[in-house]
Amino acid sequence: MRTFSCICGQTLFFENVACENCFREVGGAPPVAPSPRSSRWATAPIDAPMPGCGATVVKCTNYAFEHVCNRCLPAPPANGGLCDACRFNRTIPDLSVPGNRERWAELEAAKRRLLYTLDFLGLPYGSADEGFDPPLAFDFKADTIPSEGVWRWMGAGERVYTGHADGKITINIREADSVEREKLRVDMGEATAP
Repeated sequence: MRTFSCICGQTLFFENVACENCFREVGGAPPVAPSPRSSRWATAPIDAPMPGCGATVVKCTNYAFEHVCNRCLPAPPANGGLCDACRFNRTIPDLSVPGNRERWAELEAAKRRLLYTLDFLGLPYGSADEGFDPPLAFDFKADTIPSEGVWRWMGAGERVYTGHADGKITINIREADSVEREKLRVDMGEATAP
């Protein structure tokens, strides 16, 4: 993955939320020009004009309040304050369940990398409002966990399967847990990567 630079010269990585040298808050942001689909890195203090382009950016709602994102959007915010990645969420997990916020954050990081890669490759995606058919959407869901707290329980209750159909990508949030992912791989008889 590509690295970026803070205005102080420190190297920034894709998941950074602050510069480790000058402690400035940072976040990914779409450029004002030339293309709305090529990502760049906002390294100015958030809520202040960015050096070089003068645009002011604000934190995505999921960055500012949920701490599961590190993207920004131009001020004043549109899309309910959601960034160019979070606006595709239709369903998020129940955050009152312990561990769901951390799992959701892992999936959001993977989604941001996916969208960055699609942008880099020039592959189209978008919402119904942008005229895309099928429109892209994400559902991050969890199985109903019984009182015993066992993920693999198969009793009465919702069982979420990871998959996609007509632009909607559904991901069981236990996919964010490497141990649960390995258990599922063994249960399904999937081969290991060479």
